[in-house]
Amino acid sequence: MADDELAHDLVLREWDEAWTQSRHLESMRSQYLGFFFAATLGVVVVTGKQLAEDSLASAGSLITLAALALGLELLSAFLYVAVVRINRVLNYYGRLIFWLKSEVYAHHDPPVDLSAYLMWPQPTRHGWKGRLSTTQGTAELVLILGVCVFPVVLLAALVRAATAPDVASTGVVLCAICLAVGVAAGGTAVWAAAGSGELPRGTALPEPPGRTER
Repeated sequence: MADDELAHDLVLREWDEAWTQSRHLESMRSQYLGFFFAATLGVVVVTGKQLAEDSLASAGSLITLAALALGLELLSAFLYVAVVRINRVLNYYGRLIFWLKSEVYAHHDPPVDLSAYLMWPQPTRHGWKGRLSTTQGTAELVLILGVCVFPVVLLAALVRAATAPDVASTGVVLCAICLAVGVAAGGTAVWAAAGSGELPRGTALPEPPGRTER
């Protein structure tokens, strides 16, 4: 009897821990995305008008644009890696939650029929459309879009600096450095995120019924 009570208590603790960690990670992901959007919109609102009035014809405006784009690229890269890893851990806790539900309801008769809610949620579409139909996929796509777009802005700033007649070679060099750093940061982020898909050894769980990639 004592062993049964201990096992029941451990299951409840696992259940509570899984939900607590899931909510905490979802909150962190929302905060990261909010910070990304606030930083991006803030840069556009604060500097967009000034850069447009100057027509990006001076070295100062081009260096400013390159520095801001580099800052947003670094922010996108770091947040992308963080969100991808958050999503991996969320998947683990989600698998744990659904496995506990399926195991408990398989050995105990609930007062109501919950069999329709024991399946892992599945997107209705596949590919990037399927990813957009999930919160996890949308968060990753938004940030990887930033990782890809801001180097294009850096490249445009470099081309403009190289072709503008009033921009000295120093401005061209600084824009080139910003572009190199941005591309390196973005590539490193993609590489690091691709390597974060595997959970540490010892954390594997049986697949819950109907489980697909979210």
